[in-house]
Amino acid sequence: MPVASASREQASAIWGPFFAMLLALDNRMSNERARGELGWQPYRTTRRLEDDIPLIAARLA
Repeated sequence: MPVASASREQASAIWGPFFAMLLALDNRMSNERARGELGWQPYRTTRRLEDDIPLIAARLA
């Protein structure tokens, strides 16, 4: 799938101002709270998104 950069104005024209604003946010998240409060443990981890794509595709097939 081709990937290209877009300005906020271009993204707003394509997806609307609200979704363009969401795409521009820098939301870093951690699973520390879920681990601590819920005792959650991931069953499988990878280091890169590219490694996860085949796993996700297999689960959706």
